[in-house]
Amino acid sequence: GFGTGSRFDPGGDGGVVRGRPPVWVRQLGLRARRILPELSVGLSAGLLGWLAVLSAALLLGLLVAAMGGEEALTREPSEQIVWLATLPVGLRLAVSLVAGVVEELFFRGFLQPRVGIAASSLLFAGAHVAYGEPFLLFGVLLLSLFYAWLTRWRGSVYAAMAAHFLFDAIQLLVVIPAVLRIIATGSAFGT
Repeated sequence: GFGTGSRFDPGGDGGVVRGRPPVWVRQLGLRARRILPELSVGLSAGLLGWLAVLSAALLLGLLVAAMGGEEALTREPSEQIVWLATLPVGLRLAVSLVAGVVEELFFRGFLQPRVGIAASSLLFAGAHVAYGEPFLLFGVLLLSLFYAWLTRWRGSVYAAMAAHFLFDAIQLLVVIPAVLRIIATGSAFGT
C-alpha cells in the first residue's frame, strides 16, 4: 500500500496526493494497507478453499454415481488439462501465478464491483468452458464464489490472487499429475 506521507502529482491522471492510491489501483481492487498480510491470508484461506471445493466436487461425483449417472462422470481429463499438467514445473508455476493475478484482477477487481458476484462468477466459469468438463465447471464456480467472498471480506484482490495461485499450483503440480499416473497404471495404488 501507500504510506500516509506519499505525495504524487495530481495532474488529472489518477495521481495520488496525501496517501491516496491512483484511481486505477482502487478500481482494480488493489488497494490494501499491507500486501504481504493479505497474501498470507489468501494462502491460508486458499488451502481451506481447495479442500472444501475438492470435497464438494467429490461429493457431487459420488451423488451422481449413486443415482446411476456414472456415464456423466468424466473418465479422463481433457487434452488441455493434460497439456498443462505435463509442462515443466517452472512453467506450471508461472501459469498458476499468471492465472491467479490476471483472472483475479479482471473477474474480482474489475468485473465484480460492476456486475456483482453472481454475474462475475458465472462469467468466470464460462471462461473455463474450453476444458470441456462439467464437474470442473462446478468446481470453478464454487472457487469463483469463494474468491469473490475473499475479495469482499478483505477489501482487495490480493488474498484472492494468492488463493487462486495456490489452488492452481496444487492442481498442476500435485493432483493432476497424480491422477494421470493413476490413469496410466490403472490403479490408485500404482499396481
